[in-house]
Amino acid sequence: MSKQIKVILTKDVPSLGSAGQSVEVAAGYARNFLVRQGMAQLWTAKAAQKEEAAFAKRDAEKLESRQKAAALKDMLDGVTVIIPAKVSESGKLFGGISPEAIAEKLSEKEITVDPKTLHFEAIKQTGRYKVEARLYPQITSEFTVAVTEE
Repeated sequence: MSKQIKVILTKDVPSLGSAGQSVEVAAGYARNFLVRQGMAQLWTAKAAQKEEAAFAKRDAEKLESRQKAAALKDMLDGVTVIIPAKVSESGKLFGGISPEAIAEKLSEKEITVDPKTLHFEAIKQTGRYKVEARLYPQITSEFTVAVTEE
């Protein structure tokens, strides 16, 4: 019969719990695996208090991040960005339009977006294209990019 001890998870552990949660596990599992891998620390009143404060801070940061994403979504929805580009006689672009170019044009409208959040089909010709900005889990915005001849 193994002895159970209480630990505080410092990382998410599948099938056991999420970071900041207190769980009871077998003593050997806790000491030999969880603590050594940096996934948990032994439970003490001081450690629990410290972890609770860190958990509250993470929650506040997540909430602030979500609110910023929602505000950015409101600013982006329905916006049209016009990007002039060099075009060949057949109407194809010399090169393509990059996420960085779109983010730069958005910054001219005082909208700051990380280029890594922009998702779209390759833009190789003039025309209007839909671009999706994935701002936060379950918060996305769609706007239009109009590519014109320079």
